[in-house]
Amino acid sequence: MSHRSPLPDVDIPDVPLTTYVLGSAGERADKTALIDGPTGRVMTYGELDQATRRLAGGLQAKGFGKGDVLAIMAPNLPEYAVVFHGVAMAGGTITTINPSYTEREIHHQLEDAGATLLVTVPGTLETASAAAKGTGVTEVCVIGQAEGTPSLEDWMGEPLSAQVPVTGDDVVALPYSSGTTGLSKGAFYHHFRSKEELLEAIAARFARESLGFIQALQADTQLDALRRLNLLLSLGRDWKREHIAELKACTKATGSRVPAGASP
Repeated sequence: MSHRSPLPDVDIPDVPLTTYVLGSAGERADKTALIDGPTGRVMTYGELDQATRRLAGGLQAKGFGKGDVLAIMAPNLPEYAVVFHGVAMAGGTITTINPSYTEREIHHQLEDAGATLLVTVPGTLETASAAAKGTGVTEVCVIGQAEGTPSLEDWMGEPLSAQVPVTGDDVVALPYSSGTTGLSKGAFYHHFRSKEELLEAIAARFARESLGFIQALQADTQLDALRRLNLLLSLGRDWKREHIAELKACTKATGSRVPAGASP
């Protein structure tokens, strides 16, 4: 048996993905947006927004825009978000490459995706550069420093003041599958549809991990988490009874109120 929230569907703003994600960055300029786990390095919302706009401006100055594809092959770093949203703001498409891929696998994805620009890190630069030969890639840069190769900072330009106009049919991301049954295959993610998928992913995680997630928070934050969960439930998706039972159990333990209509 499943449960459906009695609340009305959430009105998802009809705006591109990056506009949606960074829309309130100015209000949170001094707050932490991203933390690099290994080093503890912090990037604030203001820094993320500014770097995104500068990269978008730099890419546009290179002639990069709608219909163009940039590939990123890097581990989880704050700059990964800068590259992703910089490409999105410039109206282009980003294809994400697994840093553990072999030269052959990288070459296939670059060629299949039609990438013209490639961003990587010093540790994978040699393999990535070799893989780019014979593809449409014309320029490569690194996050960090590598002798003889431009850095991501070198690609920065005048900050783009606004998102390049895009439509619901414009592709923002082109990730590839693991290639279990052969070479990896691309999947299209569009600017407007990606917001809905983002909210669905957050809601699914809350529903699946609500007990452990909420118990790990302080009391004041627990209430905020429940409010968010209540909002996400109102997306109109169906949630299994056991997820709601988990939520009810943990809210009983903390004295918080179960969201309206969420009781099994």
